Amino acid sequence: MKITDVKVWLVQGIKYNWTLLKIYTDEGYTGVGEATNWPGSPIVFEAAKHVGQRIIGLDPMKTDFIWTKLYRDLNWIGPYGASLCAISGIDMALLDLKAKVLGVPCYELLGGAYRKNVLLYANYWFTGGGHNAKDYTEQALKVKEAGFTGLKFDPFAHTNYFYGEDLASNLTLTAEQQDLAFDVSKAVRDAVGPEFDIMIETHAMLNYRVAVKMAERLAKLDITWYEEPAGPESSQTLRAMRERIPFRCRYLRRRTPLYPLRYPFFVGETCM
Repeated sequence: MKITDVKVWLVQGIKYNWTLLKIYTDEGYTGVGEATNWPGSPIVFEAAKHVGQRIIGLDPMKTDFIWTKLYRDLNWIGPYGASLCAISGIDMALLDLKAKVLGVPCYELLGGAYRKNVLLYANYWFTGGGHNAKDYTEQALKVKEAGFTGLKFDPFAHTNYFYGEDLASNLTLTAEQQDLAFDVSKAVRDAVGPEFDIMIETHAMLNYRVAVKMAERLAKLDITWYEEPAGPESSQTLRAMRERIPFRCRYLRRRTPLYPLRYPFFVGETCM
């Protein structure tokens, strides 16, 4: 069996575009994948088309070989970013295709079924109001009323996740901005209660000192996790930050069971 074509689509979503792809073979089997990343969806779209052309004629059942080949072939432009998004989408589609050939659900190729329920948390639930405690409180209550048991938000940037004039060149925050982020987060905790999971996102827009300082303040609110407090460029910074951030900021809260690495706990995200 050989791969004959790879088609890619850029589909408009609620907040951003989705990059979807489909692999075709000479025996009629197909597989679908998703390579979305945002912002920069058009870049990922073009990367997925380019990567798709590089696998024409290959055996789709050799999933590990194809992943390794693409990763090595594209290493010159960096094994991350748009290229890795494209590779991930291809890998997903190949696993879907292989599962169809073997006549099994795709999850059987990933270790088999383990649990029947997946926790969902709400995201982008706060975009209908301003960056203040009152609006966050009202919207957080709606999330709880909808039946969610967790929510995530960025109390520093509100709805603007791009580097702009409101962000200092050294990714710091004024004392007033720090207080506002904490006040908003505390308002959310007070609104949803102590048994509700709260996840804090920073979008890697804080420097080391501020990220650690805010983690120490937010730890008092029993945060489930503190997401992306630093960019991926420096492993030393990430390690230093992990050693400094309070333990309870790094792991799922007590009511959420922890599993060995072999059986990771998956938390789904949905938009309000």
